[in-house]
Amino acid sequence: MSPDEHSLLDAVVAEPADDTVRLVYADWLEEHAQSDRAEFIRTQIEAERHHPDSARRADLDARAGQLLAANWMDWWAPVCAAVGLPIPERKRASRLGRFAQTIRITIPEGRPYRCTRSFVNGTPGVDWGADPPRPQGFDRAAFRRGFPDALNLLMSSDEPPRLLTRWPAAAPLDRLWAYVESWIDGPFLRGVRALMLDWCPEGILPQVLDSCHLARLEDLSLRVLKAWSVWFYTELDHLVQHPRARQLRRLNLPLGYTQTAESIAAAGDLCGLTALSVDLQSDWMGPTVVAAASERLALLARSPHLAGLTDLTVTGIIDPASCRAISNGPTWRRLRKLTLAADLEAAGIEGLLADATLPALEELRLNAVRLSARAIDQLVRSPLMKQLRHVWVGHWSAGTVPADELRRLPDAFDPDRIETLVLDLGTTDLVLVDGLRQTYGDRLRLAKT
Repeated sequence: MSPDEHSLLDAVVAEPADDTVRLVYADWLEEHAQSDRAEFIRTQIEAERHHPDSARRADLDARAGQLLAANWMDWWAPVCAAVGLPIPERKRASRLGRFAQTIRITIPEGRPYRCTRSFVNGTPGVDWGADPPRPQGFDRAAFRRGFPDALNLLMSSDEPPRLLTRWPAAAPLDRLWAYVESWIDGPFLRGVRALMLDWCPEGILPQVLDSCHLARLEDLSLRVLKAWSVWFYTELDHLVQHPRARQLRRLNLPLGYTQTAESIAAAGDLCGLTALSVDLQSDWMGPTVVAAASERLALLARSPHLAGLTDLTVTGIIDPASCRAISNGPTWRRLRKLTLAADLEAAGIEGLLADATLPALEELRLNAVRLSARAIDQLVRSPLMKQLRHVWVGHWSAGTVPADELRRLPDAFDPDRIETLVLDLGTTDLVLVDGLRQTYGDRLRLAKT
């Protein structure tokens, strides 16, 4: 690597959030006969400027995928060399390689990795022999905005994984998804903006919050093995009272119990949140449990500290009362995007849409709707649906809905306003598909056809 290229890479690593330095690096690559890598960086950056469901985003992602599929070993190998990962295997042109082919021993190209879309994944062992040794903990890396800046790790030892401590010398680290058994801290975390702690055990969260190396952290996702444990409430209280809470803009956490909802609703230091994702799921179902889930969401909907939310995702138990708490309260009038990732029946849709006061809402994702005739009636009659620019409707059992009813669904939207429409209907009804295509053109995506 030349001194100029090294300096440019150092600038990218130092400012993982800055696209300008990445584009300057792309210009340098273009000038030095590395046009594919330059185009890849520019294409991925351009893709993130478009809505994830748009046709333009799909085209850009497809082109980036083609470039990565053709070049990933060349672009991934220098990172491997720098951080101590094994270099991906190439096709063997030696006599031994040709002999292996004659006796039908195939050596997977890229071993011990495989490239899927924008990800480089670690692969399991193969039958013909052992994989080269790899540093413990590597799962996969994602190329985003031209660089592998999102890393998945298993953090299970008391010493930092070698690849993690060396990563800043090879690539930016913007996102870290860690299955945590013990927390590993250090200056290699200074660029991290998004952190997901997957099944983090007791005692990890306070260490994360106290880290002096996470000054840029703004997106925190928590998953715990037992969210009902006393220690989780204690640590959650530590989160909402910690100065680091003030820098968070996105928070994702389980909301299985009332104490959790009360702590979040009362947290004045979370007033900077713009995106919140909560899982209301409990370990057993019943009328009492459903009512309690609704009350937890209502607690959040009444919190003045969450009035700045523009993006809300609710997973788990969603009933009409929960839907009314979202759409009819005074707090969330700034919501621009709402995702309901749960089984939603007609009564729930009615609770969401009736008298809704969400004037800023422009994106609605209903990921598991029961599209009965009554539910479609609610959607078609709702003024809220007419104001949307981006819609995703997923139906878990389209076969139970007559085709004539499904064909009424497009009447729920304003074709002059809709920019992206994704329907996951599980149907191949050609009349429905053709009618949608005539109205929405390339703004429409069918998740299942």
